[in-house]
Amino acid sequence: MKKKIYIYGIGAGYQIAQKCLQEDNICVVGYVDANATKYPNGVKGTSVITVEQLDSSDDFDFIVITIMKYENVCNDLIKMGIEKEKIINFFSLTDACESRYWGVLERNSWRMEVLTFLYDNEVKPFLNNVKYELLDEVKRGEIQIPQVASVEETVQAICEHKKSICRFGDGEFELVQLHKRAKFQEVNEKLAIRLKEILQSRDENILVAIADNYGTLKHYTEKAQGDIRCYLTNEIREQHYSLLDMNRKYYNAYFTRPYIIYQDKEKAGERFAQIKQIWKTQDVLIVEGEKTRIGVGNDLMSDAKSVQRIIAPSENAFSVYDNILESVRKHGNNKLILIALGPTATVLAYDLAKDGYWAIDIGHIDIEYEWYKRKVLDRCIIQYKYVNEIAHGEHVVDNEEFEKYREKYEREIVERIICCN
Repeated sequence: MKKKIYIYGIGAGYQIAQKCLQEDNICVVGYVDANATKYPNGVKGTSVITVEQLDSSDDFDFIVITIMKYENVCNDLIKMGIEKEKIINFFSLTDACESRYWGVLERNSWRMEVLTFLYDNEVKPFLNNVKYELLDEVKRGEIQIPQVASVEETVQAICEHKKSICRFGDGEFELVQLHKRAKFQEVNEKLAIRLKEILQSRDENILVAIADNYGTLKHYTEKAQGDIRCYLTNEIREQHYSLLDMNRKYYNAYFTRPYIIYQDKEKAGERFAQIKQIWKTQDVLIVEGEKTRIGVGNDLMSDAKSVQRIIAPSENAFSVYDNILESVRKHGNNKLILIALGPTATVLAYDLAKDGYWAIDIGHIDIEYEWYKRKVLDRCIIQYKYVNEIAHGEHVVDNEEFEKYREKYEREIVERIICCN
């Protein structure tokens, strides 16, 4: 009797996995994909549903996950009540060696595809990057590495000297090259020009921060190390270096990520305590995306003297940049301005600092704080908050927990900026 299976994910991973399916032994009863609406006619005549429509009590033998980063999806399915033994992670070498799955996927071609994938995405990036890490570790200095201040030094400069800060991560560097990386911001030529201008600025009151990714990665988790190596290819490194000054000291963009990427989780409490000193007793104006909700439901902002909010679009905020800037100028006098708007925050912090405001591109600090409070070891969805780094994290539902804080949150909002399109 043929095995009844669901296939989860019909993107690039599926194109690889379908070559290994034992067509004579299986019957695909359905496909599961976040973008199910794109397939009104299904795939090969079989319907495509969202994970929410998947019922753990349905009659099926296995669900094959063809998403390359499968861990979170697998955990979510288990939480839904699907037995772990029914879940096949195509890109897991462990699963590829499980004989009970060989009736669904042809073992030799499957293992070969997984080994090829692991080499391209883990081994090869590691080999390409290891010389930079090792040379930095022994301080030989034979290869140039940008100078990046510590997180502690960065926070101290902001707190004690009231410096404004503009952060550059991989998303900002990609936008300078007119490449899209962040799903919440489209490529924009004007934005690219502004980002490059800021990266090369020399204003003493504005700290330019970059991610501390270029040398040793030993203080990061294995997953974080792997993600950095996969991104920071020789080509990408050269692109970054063409924009950076090796004789300049940059500040650390990871000051807004004090928890999830670090191996030493014990120091996270100290890092957050230091960061909270920035807004202690300050009147704060938060400029954030819809449903970002910094400090809502936690004590991150409890030491601030007061909190007000300007709500901007959570996606493509740069399309209404002039409106956001005008609103901040109207409401931000004598306030510390904290901005969480992706690449738009980098530009906004710079322009406000030029106008004499104290402005901080604060990034993912609230989500990091939520993960810290929960003591999770990997990124996860936070209820009623926008989490762009997690699959489906942009689909925010206002649950009963949020209703406890809604009235206070709404009172803090002084203006909402609506996207033009």
